Amino acid sequence: MQALNWDDLRFFLSVATQGTAKQAGEAMKVNHTTVARRIASLEQRLGSRLFDKSPAGFKLTTAGEKILQAAERVADEFAGIEASIAGEDMALSGTVRLTISDSVLNTIGMALIRRVLTHHPEIDLQLAASDIVSDLLRREADVAVRYTNAPHQSLVGRRAAATVYHLYRRKDRYLAPANGGTPALVYTYQKSADTLTNAKWFRDIFPDARTQASFNSALAMHEAARAGLGLARLPCFMGDTDPLLERHPRSVAEKGYDIWILTHPDLRTTARIRAVTDILWQRFQAWRGVIEGEVPKAWKKFPELSLDRLAGG
Repeated sequence: MQALNWDDLRFFLSVATQGTAKQAGEAMKVNHTTVARRIASLEQRLGSRLFDKSPAGFKLTTAGEKILQAAERVADEFAGIEASIAGEDMALSGTVRLTISDSVLNTIGMALIRRVLTHHPEIDLQLAASDIVSDLLRREADVAVRYTNAPHQSLVGRRAAATVYHLYRRKDRYLAPANGGTPALVYTYQKSADTLTNAKWFRDIFPDARTQASFNSALAMHEAARAGLGLARLPCFMGDTDPLLERHPRSVAEKGYDIWILTHPDLRTTARIRAVTDILWQRFQAWRGVIEGEVPKAWKKFPELSLDRLAGG
C-alpha cells in the first residue's frame, strides 16, 4: 500500500462531510469529477472501498469510517498548527473569514457588516452563508455567527441573544385555500423529527392547519409569506422588520435557538478577530429587543434593520 498524503485526506474528508462529490467539489472549489477521480484513486491505493455510492450520495463503508476517525485527528492537528501561526498576527488589518447563517446574513447581517467595515476599513471580510461548525474547527473560517444551544466545546465565544419566533402573514394579500384549512408554510429541517415539531406547532394554534408548502430555506419561506401564500413561522428579526408582514393575532411566542458568536481559541486574542467579534457582540446587544421579539415595532429604533428594500412586491 502506498503512503497517504494530506491532499488525499482533504478530498476524503470533504466527501465524508458534504455527502456528494458535487457538494464536496463546490466546497473545495474544484470540479465534482476531480473529486470522484481522487476518491477512486485513493480507494485503489488503499485497496479498499471507502464509500458506497448511490444516486443519493456517498455513504461511508466500515473501512471508510475507520479512516474518517484518523483523518479527523490529522485535520485537527493541521488546523491547530495553522491557528497557532495565525494567532501571532496582532495587526488590526487583514482578512477575516466570517461564516454566518443565510437568514441572519440577508437580514440584520447586512447592518452588522456595514458596522465592521465602517469602523475598521483596513479589515477585509470574506463572507460565507453556512451553518457547518467544522468550518471553524478546521480553520475554514475565523469567526462564526451560529444558531445553537450547545456550542462545540472546542470553540470559544459569547451567547449574543435568544431567537424568538412568531407566526407571520402578509398584511394586504393573504391566500386562503379554496378547500379549507389554514395554509401553513413549513421549514423542512435536516432531521425529520424537527419538521414534525414545526408542523405540530401550527396545529396547536390552528387545528385545521394544512401544510401546503414546505421549504428547506428560511429565506424562501420568508418570500412565500411575503407573497401571501400562507402563515410562516419566522424569527422576529425577519418578520417584524418586514413592512409587508404582520404577526397573526393568534400567534404565541416560541423560543428558538440561541445566537452565538464563536471563534477558534487560538484566534481569540488576534487583533482583527477580536475587533470583529466585539462589534458583532455590541450590535447584537443593542438589537436584543428586536431579536427576542419584545415588541413588534422595536426595530424602528434601528432604521438600518428595516427590510423596506424588499417591499416592492
